[in-house]
Amino acid sequence: MGDSVVRDLFFVFCGPSVSAFIVTFVIWGKEGLACFMKSLLKWRLPGKYYLLAIVGIPLWIFVVSLKQMFSGREVLQYLFTDGEFMGAVLGHWRIGPHDIEDIKICLEHDEAEKRRNH
Repeated sequence: MGDSVVRDLFFVFCGPSVSAFIVTFVIWGKEGLACFMKSLLKWRLPGKYYLLAIVGIPLWIFVVSLKQMFSGREVLQYLFTDGEFMGAVLGHWRIGPHDIEDIKICLEHDEAEKRRNH
């Protein structure tokens, strides 16, 4: 899951930006590109809004993709393993102890067998 999310985020954010640089350079040359960069680096809003756009949107995309991994199931807790969110504890929320139905870990078959026998 982690590699595809990073790849998708790269194309979502960098694809249009790279295209804008190329088109600006082809049409207006170096002077147009310099003007484009100058206008791009002007801060028109407080920094918190730029931080929200830079951090918030990728975080939102990540959370949505994580929820899609376990759609239709009630997630009690996500499991962070080997630097990635790879699983979840599934069950039912209650006031008091929770009912745990399953613990699901998303691993390749070979990796799952290796860990099971370890």
